[in-house]
Amino acid sequence: MKMIKNVELITNEIQDFSFVKIRLINSFYVSFYKEFGENKSLLEIDFVIDDDNGNRFLVKFHFHNPENIHFESGGPYHQISIEIQDIKDKGWENKRFEVIDYEENTLHFYNNEIKGLYMAFYDGTAQEFQAIVNFQQGNSLNNQQQMEKSIEQFELADKKFNDYYELKEKVSH
Repeated sequence: MKMIKNVELITNEIQDFSFVKIRLINSFYVSFYKEFGENKSLLEIDFVIDDDNGNRFLVKFHFHNPENIHFESGGPYHQISIEIQDIKDKGWENKRFEVIDYEENTLHFYNNEIKGLYMAFYDGTAQEFQAIVNFQQGNSLNNQQQMEKSIEQFELADKKFNDYYELKEKVSH
């Protein structure tokens, strides 16, 4: 797990964390930007992880400078069996890690750095939280389109969340 920067965000909650505990992909987002005049790319994937007590967590990973991205999804629910291999010994430029879905082969790419960014309980607020994080990133990258999309995402999640609690109130009375 030392290949993931900030892995303690995960291991503080799930002490026996391994990639086997990753159950599905919640979101998949690729962005391209310039940093100090150099072209960069970023792949953000939100994974849902189960712990041994039946709790589910949403964890955001950043994969820096991904290459040769292959991703297939058959719909809104994307289960995955992920493996990350350190390929530094192969000596490929900008390719330190290989990420694969070892069961269905629906995900495969290379990248040079992996960071864990946040971890939260996976519940009705997860989509709102994701929208806030996406907005903050769009703001830091000065990406107006991402910020506008994040606001729409938040408003939709907020409406679903409020509709759920209104229904719950009606049922409980």
